[in-house]
Amino acid sequence: MHACRRHIGPGAKLDFEHLANLVPDPVWRRAYLVTHHRKQHLPFYAALRGYGFDVFERFQVSTGRDRTFIDWGIGISLDVVRHLPAFDRFVLITGDSDFSQLFHHLSLEGKRTTAYTFESSVTQYLFRGADEVQFLGPEALM
Repeated sequence: MHACRRHIGPGAKLDFEHLANLVPDPVWRRAYLVTHHRKQHLPFYAALRGYGFDVFERFQVSTGRDRTFIDWGIGISLDVVRHLPAFDRFVLITGDSDFSQLFHHLSLEGKRTTAYTFESSVTQYLFRGADEVQFLGPEALM
């Protein structure tokens, strides 16, 4: 969702309860987070778990004044590929065009794919990869 938040504004807050309810009765809900202050985010992690998400985190590395960008793209893709036999449909909430190749692979494997994103952050590559693109509106924000 980092790619989406960049386009909707730095102060925007996503309504994760709303996002959790986009797909009724999912078997597998995961939230992949990057943090540099774990204790500060513990209430947020608890809220995500309350909405049925398994929470996975990576720590942002700081070297002096520079921060290293940490990405979950490969980790998410590996998780999806590892679980291919268990699911017939995959839904990602993303605006990141990097996932277009994952969507294409899932399509070749006979899996249905849906991407939820904000209209202002979607790229043409995401349209090419996903079977379906659904736009999030103001109700996805707090």
